[in-house]
Amino acid sequence: MSKNFQFEKNIEGEVSAFLVSKGLKAYPTFGMVELAENNIQVAFEYGGINETGRQVLNNQFEYDLHEGQIMIQVQTYRENDSLHHERIGKVRANMINGVNGFSSTQYEIFDIQPQASSTIQNDENNLDQTTLMFQITFKLDHTKT
Repeated sequence: MSKNFQFEKNIEGEVSAFLVSKGLKAYPTFGMVELAENNIQVAFEYGGINETGRQVLNNQFEYDLHEGQIMIQVQTYRENDSLHHERIGKVRANMINGVNGFSSTQYEIFDIQPQASSTIQNDENNLDQTTLMFQITFKLDHTKT
């Protein structure tokens, strides 16, 4: 089976590498966990096909447009620094279409839409965690699978 269908692994890895290239400490993850240091974790949940991408290939219907949710969690320990909001802003600024420069070696990115965010303040551990959500639409090239 083609590695192109490993959407979670590929997108998490590429978004993490993109954020690192922008000066942010980011890691791909299977699930958001509380780590012992300031960090940014990236997760991806596949949302299914986009109906507009339906085509006939080898006498069968194939869907080349796919969608999913990128979740980027910014975690900052207040005692170590106070840059939580700056990191959130930098992630947002870099993930917005038109200014982001994010591209994929596996897929053609059609759209990245900012969605909701949520923040948890853990006073016991002096920790702030904000999760930013982005809807992504991308194209899978079936000729490379």
